[in-house]
Amino acid sequence: MNILIVDDDPAYQILTRSFLAEYGRCDIASDGLEAISIFQKALDKNDPYHLIILDIVMPNMDGRETLDAIRKIEKDHGITNTSDTAAKVIIATSMDDTDNFLKSLEFNCQTYIIKPFTPDELIEKVETCCQVATK
Repeated sequence: MNILIVDDDPAYQILTRSFLAEYGRCDIASDGLEAISIFQKALDKNDPYHLIILDIVMPNMDGRETLDAIRKIEKDHGITNTSDTAAKVIIATSMDDTDNFLKSLEFNCQTYIIKPFTPDELIEKVETCCQVATK
């Protein structure tokens, strides 16, 4: 599984990568603009991301804007949000409010996780949304 971790906090980048390394290749983007570029290049190489862990609050472009752009790129490649080839997205946020999650659902993310999260919490979200078995 190809995983894209999008977070401006280097500590969360490292932690998330270490939690998910056993599930596949983990690439990192520090903001939404970098994520969009990396995502586009992966699709162009026919090596798409299966999972994106996407922080909501980032500089340059927030998580909602980034996810909107990613879904547009997928649409331009003929990938619909409901297809099996669409990237699964877990929104990461430090804001524990339902409104933030509901707004994220408008962009077709699968679920969200509240920071700080434990390895077990993240793995449970990944296994549920990607339907992968425990390693």
